[in-house]
Amino acid sequence: MSKSLGNYIGINEDPKDQFGKVHVYFRRAYVSAITRLLTESPLAEIQTLRREMASGKRHPMEIKGDLAVRIITDYHGADDANAAREEFNRIFTKREIPEDIETKEISLGSGPMRLSKLMASVNLAPSVTEAQRLIESGAVHMNDQRITDVKAEISAPGEYFFQGGSGASFGCSSTVESRARG
Repeated sequence: MSKSLGNYIGINEDPKDQFGKVHVYFRRAYVSAITRLLTESPLAEIQTLRREMASGKRHPMEIKGDLAVRIITDYHGADDANAAREEFNRIFTKREIPEDIETKEISLGSGPMRLSKLMASVNLAPSVTEAQRLIESGAVHMNDQRITDVKAEISAPGEYFFQGGSGASFGCSSTVESRARG
């Protein structure tokens, strides 16, 4: 993990962001090594985790969730860690809308706007090119529909709910509600 590569987890970051980053940055193959390095877990406990994961007794997401709670508890407390886990599960397991949804208003001006341009303008992607890459890869949803056409446009005023993109912290789904006006 490295700040220059953009795949670090800052100790002062919001617990929800930390929780999401543990799930994205810590690959299954390295979970036991990371647990050994970042916690004071006894070696026997780490070996048990490794066996349970290998045998399928415990899912790697569950183990990563436990690890995230331990890390967040150290810096923010157990209440924040458990709240971060609940919010993560609500959004990524149950596919519900985040509690702290951001709303942005955009102007369509004189005609339709490409989705990739809109994503860059509301910071769901750092650039139009990156937005196009995210759309092509199927990482973008608009009103619960996966968008894969890089030429997709918004042409009518209304409220649009977006999920996906890279946002401020890669790996943590960005969610924005855009109100388009004519």
